[in-house]
Amino acid sequence: MKVKLTLIIKLLLLILFVSCSSEDNNTNSTNDLNSGEYVVLLPLSIPINSIEFNDEVYVFHNDGLNSDRRDFNDNNISKIDANGQLLWTKELSIDDAPETSFVTISNSQINFFYISIDSELRCLQFDENGNQIAEKLIASNTFGEFYEGESSFYRSRPTQDGLSIEEYTLSGDLVGVNNLDVPFQFPNSKFFIENDKIYVFGLSEFNSNTGRADDPFCKIFENGVLQQEIITRSNERVSIRESLVLDNGNLLFVYSGVIDNRFQYRFQIIDPMSGNEIANQLFAASSNVISTHLNSNGNIVFATGNPRTDSFSKWSQVTILDPELNLISQRILGSFDEGEIFFDIKEESSYYISGTTFGRDGDFELPENTTGVDMFFYKLNK
Repeated sequence: MKVKLTLIIKLLLLILFVSCSSEDNNTNSTNDLNSGEYVVLLPLSIPINSIEFNDEVYVFHNDGLNSDRRDFNDNNISKIDANGQLLWTKELSIDDAPETSFVTISNSQINFFYISIDSELRCLQFDENGNQIAEKLIASNTFGEFYEGESSFYRSRPTQDGLSIEEYTLSGDLVGVNNLDVPFQFPNSKFFIENDKIYVFGLSEFNSNTGRADDPFCKIFENGVLQQEIITRSNERVSIRESLVLDNGNLLFVYSGVIDNRFQYRFQIIDPMSGNEIANQLFAASSNVISTHLNSNGNIVFATGNPRTDSFSKWSQVTILDPELNLISQRILGSFDEGEIFFDIKEESSYYISGTTFGRDGDFELPENTTGVDMFFYKLNK
C-alpha cells in the first residue's frame, strides 16, 4: 500500500512537472495571445500596407522573397477575417514593390496609393472581394511621405524651394497645396498636421566630422508661415529613429545608439515653444528598428525587439507610455527570430502590427514557417 501511494505521488509530480514545462514553453510561442487576437504568417513575404474594413483586414504584401534574391514581380492583396483566417490572395497589377504607400476607404472601395518605380503617384482601386476596379495616375515625377487626416490625406513633395504639402480626398482628388520654406538635404522628412499647424521633422546639414546629419529639427508652420523651429542636439553618438506630435503639442524624439555603454533607445519630450526638455526615458534596445504610433487616447505606442540575452531572446515587445513617458502597459510577444523588423503599427478597432523575421531562420513555431524571411501580421486588442 505504501509502495502504491509512493508511485501515485511520483506520478502526480511528473504530471505537474510536464504541465509546468509546457506552460513555460508556451510563453515563447503564439499561445500568449488573448481572445480575439491572432497572428498570421505569410511565408517568404514582406509587408507593404494594410487597412481594416467591416471587421476584416486587407493586407498588401510582396511575395517571392527567398534566400537568394528578391522577386519584385509578385505583389498581392490578401483578405483576413476577424478570426485571423486568410480568405484569399490576389495579385496586384504592378511589377515593382512600392517603398511608399497609403491605403484609404471611400464609397466601399479600397484605394491603394503608391509611389511607382518611375516616381509616379498612382492609385489602384478594389472592391471588397479584391477585384481591381480602376487604376489612376495621380501625379508624375514625385516622391514623398504620406499623412492620414480625418477626411483626407496629405503627401509631402520636396521642391527646389523647400517642401510642398499636398492635400487629397480619400479617393485621390487634389484639394490644395501648401508650399513651405524647409531647406534641407534629406527629402524623406516626416510631417504631421495637427490643429491647423504643419510640423516638419528633418535633419540638419551633413556633418563631415561624424559622417552623418547630427541635429534633428522640427519646423512648425501655421498658414504656410514658419512660427517656430526646434533643433535638438546631443553629445551622445545616437541617431534619430522616430518622431511624433503629441495631443498637447509637445514633440517626441526617439533616438538609438550606445548610451552608458549599452545599446539603448532614448525617448525625449520637448516643449515646442521653448525647446526645453520636459521628460526623457531610456529603454534597452535590440536593434535600430522601432515603430511608434500615437493612439486615440493620446498615449505613445511603440513596438520593437525585446533585448533579452536568455533563452527567450526571440521575444518582442509592444509598449504603451503616457505623454510624460510613464509606463502604462507592456506586452511581450513571441516567438520571432532574434532582431525581427517591425514595419508598421496601425490603430483601428484593434492594433495591427506587421513586419518580418530578421534572419533566414525565422522562428514562429507555425506549420507554414520557412527557412527564408517570413512576414507576420498581428491583431492585438486595445
